[in-house]
Amino acid sequence: MKKTITLFALLGVISTSLFAQEESETEKKFTFSGSVDAYYRTNLTGPNGEDAIAPGSSFANLDGFALGMANIVASYEGEKVGFVADLVFGPRGTDAIFASPIYSATGNIVNQLYAYWN
Repeated sequence: MKKTITLFALLGVISTSLFAQEESETEKKFTFSGSVDAYYRTNLTGPNGEDAIAPGSSFANLDGFALGMANIVASYEGEKVGFVADLVFGPRGTDAIFASPIYSATGNIVNQLYAYWN
């Protein structure tokens, strides 16, 4: 009986000493995210031909499956400085940035691009 009590006491001491301290989570300084927007468009009762697919819309004028927009956002937040780069691709992305500037090589890609200082 004495050995049983000693064994339970020893197990109790061991189990209470095994509690670990919680580790603090470090915040991520660099984040990378994105999204893809796709659509399907058809006119089941209409005649064949590209002009008779369906009524026009602001960006979805191709028949079948097509890419509406792909978006990639990268950001960095440091102690004093940070930046955000928001890039967009596809016909809906071009409409989202108002197709400006018209003759720029990056006009259809850069949605937002800025750096900041706290």
